[in-house]
Amino acid sequence: MYQKALFVLSIVRFENDSGNEFYGAAFVLLASGYVCCTLLAGLIGLLLLLNLRCTQKWLHNVTKGNTLTPDTAGLIFVGGHPSSGTGLMRVMLDAHPLIRCGAEPLVTFDLLKIRHSKNDQWKRVAKEAGVYPEVYDHAVAAFILKVIEEMGPSAEYLCHKEPVTTPYFKYLAFLFPKAKFVHMLRDGRGVVASSIARHLIVGGKGNETELALRQWETMVKTIMQDCNDIGPDRCITIRYEKLVLESELEMKKLFKFLHIPWDSIVLRHETVLENLTHLNPFEPSTKQFMMKIHPHSLGKWSRLKENMNEEFLRTADKSIHLLHDLGYSDVGYPPDYSRLPANLPELT
Repeated sequence: MYQKALFVLSIVRFENDSGNEFYGAAFVLLASGYVCCTLLAGLIGLLLLLNLRCTQKWLHNVTKGNTLTPDTAGLIFVGGHPSSGTGLMRVMLDAHPLIRCGAEPLVTFDLLKIRHSKNDQWKRVAKEAGVYPEVYDHAVAAFILKVIEEMGPSAEYLCHKEPVTTPYFKYLAFLFPKAKFVHMLRDGRGVVASSIARHLIVGGKGNETELALRQWETMVKTIMQDCNDIGPDRCITIRYEKLVLESELEMKKLFKFLHIPWDSIVLRHETVLENLTHLNPFEPSTKQFMMKIHPHSLGKWSRLKENMNEEFLRTADKSIHLLHDLGYSDVGYPPDYSRLPANLPELT
């Protein structure tokens, strides 16, 4: 009638700080020492009763195919050169009742960088150990997906925003074949001015402005080529200036691309701040999220006199060819972004 110890394998529900449920198999020590079988039976029954609902939910998700995998997850990746409007796009998407687009996860870039930093010698050694590139790809995809899932409440559509991961769009498109990508584009002069104002880069009256603009040109060229390679069904470029000046038109175009039902609440994100996911006070642009969409920052770069080479800015579109190719040389000085072409020119 007595047993010395008993372990039971049970599906156990865990809950993180965000209130999300996840499940794991756990060995539960029910008894140690000499315990009456009647007591053991009662404890087992109570344990099964408590776990029944969680177990049923877990089994339902598995059998119905509701468990997300990298191959099936229809994620939305928002990216672009830093200070290009990715933050505004993220809160506008997050205001939609079907979308959860939270703060920057911070770890994605480091993981992607490590994955692409291994040299050929390291890869040969890994293969000899039986660890092939596919193994790392599967692990990276699973890790990123789990981070996105657990960052906030569940939603029909999950979104990831971290500008520095944009150079890895093509790799992310490979890892997540059902994902879609939103590239935010902004006048490089506005990007540099905003980055200096937010202390993301160092400004100056010398050649700092030109160097920063050339870095913008190099990065944006690569992103736009990658977006083109991913394909128009999976990657779209949205101008920040158009988003601010013609918000409804641009967002309706985006939602048509995403195949997500339109909801005008995305145009009034400041009215649902309590519903937005994790407004991180450490992100430089969080204060801007509290305000409604406004055009005040669009031409700010032409009014800044400190930490900017004003003389170079006046003629930057002559030496930074991408400004001309994208139509930014037509907006004048100070800029009038209503003069931008309706369609984004194709880069050759």
